[in-house]
Amino acid sequence: MSTLSYEAQHRRLRVTGSCGDDDATRLRDAVLTYARKGDILIVDLTAVTDVTSEVGRALLSAQEAADRCRVTLVRKSGSAVDTCLRETQPGISSDLRG
Repeated sequence: MSTLSYEAQHRRLRVTGSCGDDDATRLRDAVLTYARKGDILIVDLTAVTDVTSEVGRALLSAQEAADRCRVTLVRKSGSAVDTCLRETQPGISSDLRG
C-alpha cells in the first residue's frame, strides 16, 4: 500500500511506496480532491517503487477529469511509473527526466 502526503504550500501530492490495484481509487480520489483547491497540482511519483496498470489508468483518468486544474504527474524517466504510464496511454512523454 502506498503512502500519500499533501504539501499545501507547494500544491504537491507525494506518493511513496508500492501502488497496487487497491490504491487506484484512493489515488484518483486524492488527486481530484486536491485538484479542486487550485489551478495547479503536482503529483510527485518519484518515490513510487512499483505500480500496476490499474493505478496508471486511475492517475491518467484523474488528470483528465481535473477539469480546470493542471495536474502534472512527475516521475523518473525509465522508472516503473514512467513505463506504466507510457503503456497505459501510448504517446505521452515523461514530465521529468532524471
